[in-house]
Amino acid sequence: MKKTLILLILIISILSASGQNYDNRKYWSDEEITLDDFKGNPIEYSPFVSELQYFIGYEYKTDKVKDMKYSRFVTYTYIDRSISWIKSEGKNEITLLYNQTILNLAELYSRKLENKLNCLELVKGQENSLAHQYFSSIFDQCNKTINQFKGETNYGIKDSLVLRWHQKSIDDLRTTKRIDIPDYEEKNNSWGMDIGLGYGFLTGEISNYLNNHIDFLQYGFMYSHKKYSYDLRAILGAHTAKQSFDNNKYSLAADTGNLVAFIEASAGYQLYKNDRVSIYPFVGFGIFQLSRSDKSNDNETIEGPIKLQPNIGLNFDYKIKSASISSRQRTDLILKTRITYEPINYTGDLKGGTWNLTIGIGGVFQSIRFLEK
Repeated sequence: MKKTLILLILIISILSASGQNYDNRKYWSDEEITLDDFKGNPIEYSPFVSELQYFIGYEYKTDKVKDMKYSRFVTYTYIDRSISWIKSEGKNEITLLYNQTILNLAELYSRKLENKLNCLELVKGQENSLAHQYFSSIFDQCNKTINQFKGETNYGIKDSLVLRWHQKSIDDLRTTKRIDIPDYEEKNNSWGMDIGLGYGFLTGEISNYLNNHIDFLQYGFMYSHKKYSYDLRAILGAHTAKQSFDNNKYSLAADTGNLVAFIEASAGYQLYKNDRVSIYPFVGFGIFQLSRSDKSNDNETIEGPIKLQPNIGLNFDYKIKSASISSRQRTDLILKTRITYEPINYTGDLKGGTWNLTIGIGGVFQSIRFLEK
């Protein structure tokens, strides 16, 4: 029991200490240094009136850009207030300016590191080692520059040189920007595919002989350029016959199962699009074939004539989510809904039309270009 209690106390102490370390961090981006930021105990025998403990770090971070993830290296600069100290005789404006300049120089090299890391041609498995090499090199340069500043200003005693270095650090920071999260634009072309189910509602004379059909398989391919979309689709469904039909080209027996197949090609124009929804009407042509099963011959399929029919309809795409494949391509998971009408002039009295509602799941691959800021 005692061992368990001691272990719990130790864990709580570690977590508390960790939290305090983060509490004592002050980032360059927060605000300028004040006397309250020097919480450490001064080293009395030190020849210097102050000591600022600065740090540079980096991480690989992922942010949202509109509806997709964007990953990049992000660097940061901070001081540890708990071990930064200032003696009573150094509590003046010039000493604060001296320490602020040190932090400015650290921030400058932090930004250089961020820009350098994001230009890396990363090889899988070598990301961490390459990033660390650049970090070590630039942090060494940072320390050399800060030591040069300390030496030239005699550790903050030469006021005019402190002011000159401070102004130069501000000017350099203005011209060395951090990498902002870029926006992106879609390029003109995209392509996709989908698969799903559907249902066909018959109208006209053909509905007197056949029941509505279930489309148990529908799949399609889509290509778009600017606002124009082009679809190639195949649909396979099943009918049951209501009554017999006889014709010199084709016949149906009552209560038999029938297959119906469509192959459609269409072109559409985008009426509306936002980050989630895309709507476009379309027109085209489709190949329509009706087949039946011959119960007297082991349900052998008897093919009916093939007809070329026009089609017209409305396409509704809803984007479920997006993900980046690379820095130049995005893939969208979409729910695709299509309403299509096809007039049918099949054979004899089998005339009319079919309204098809199909719902499928698919992906659209969109080329993108990130915009430089």
